[in-house]
Amino acid sequence: YFFQQTLGRPLMGTPHSHDFYEMICVLSGSCVHSVNGAETRCAEGDLFFLRPSDFHALSGQTEGTNVAALSVVPSEVEKFLCAYGLSDDPALSGMSPADAPPHIRLHSGERAALGALCDRLFALPAAERTSLCRVLLGEVFAAIIKGRDQSESAVPPSFAALLAEMNQPVNAAGGVGVFLRLSNFS
Repeated sequence: YFFQQTLGRPLMGTPHSHDFYEMICVLSGSCVHSVNGAETRCAEGDLFFLRPSDFHALSGQTEGTNVAALSVVPSEVEKFLCAYGLSDDPALSGMSPADAPPHIRLHSGERAALGALCDRLFALPAAERTSLCRVLLGEVFAAIIKGRDQSESAVPPSFAALLAEMNQPVNAAGGVGVFLRLSNFS
């Protein structure tokens, strides 16, 4: 896991790709994000999930633009994809590089929570960030799932079933302990 914030520094304007996944979120300001040749004018709350096959560049930033980036090796992302039931999702796993990578806009509450988590991460020494980086990665996956079309096919069946169970009053009252028992994940 490698976490960074730009904090107004110039952004990488040259198109490039990585051998890892990268989650990018505009925390403040705006910029232009080019992904696989398609340009998007980004504002606060724009979140991208970039796969190793994606070419991207950030440019045209306004003053004070802060972009958070979390870089994660494929083996770690694959664990999350499996846990969230998304292993076969071509947009996330990179199986279909012609598809655009996931891009969503966080609403103000999500944006504030993600920004606070990024600030906590940034304040820690790099050697102590791993556990909070995992939390951030989980938040990114949760935001992607919530930000998608809410049709039956957009939510993995196992996750939809878990959500239905957690919406039962007796389970909701039990909180995280019940969620963990029902999901079979620790």
